[in-house]
Amino acid sequence: MTSWRRVDPAYISTGFARAIALLGTAMGVIFAVVASIGTVSWFVNGEPNPLPFLPAAATPIWVVALLSQRSSGLYVSEQAVRVVNLTTTRTIPWSQVSDIVTEPAMVRSRRVAEDAVVLRLTDGTRVNTQVRSAVAFDALREMHASLG
Repeated sequence: MTSWRRVDPAYISTGFARAIALLGTAMGVIFAVVASIGTVSWFVNGEPNPLPFLPAAATPIWVVALLSQRSSGLYVSEQAVRVVNLTTTRTIPWSQVSDIVTEPAMVRSRRVAEDAVVLRLTDGTRVNTQVRSAVAFDALREMHASLG
């Protein structure tokens, strides 16, 4: 059985993760305020009013997105490197990795402030990891050098 080790820090490091965390916090505050108002309104008027509880319907979606983002990252084993993103997981044998570099991170064809770790494969393709961590870059380079 292959033992995977995470090489990038597991903290909120990307703009998307920060936005999800901020959105979730805002939703929680809004839900608490609106639910309180709705509860008071429910008891004052004596009529059920489900509208204030609608933000609760988005909570499971937010939790899934946050947990998915939390598990996204770079994982390594003796045999391969695994790139886990929000919707995909790609496992690449070390024998197919020709180089590990940093390149400007691109989001919708726009450069962002930080560089991302990119895997260059032996067939010429590039795998953008979306990981923006010097710690991950150094760990991957060291692992790649020790195996090859």
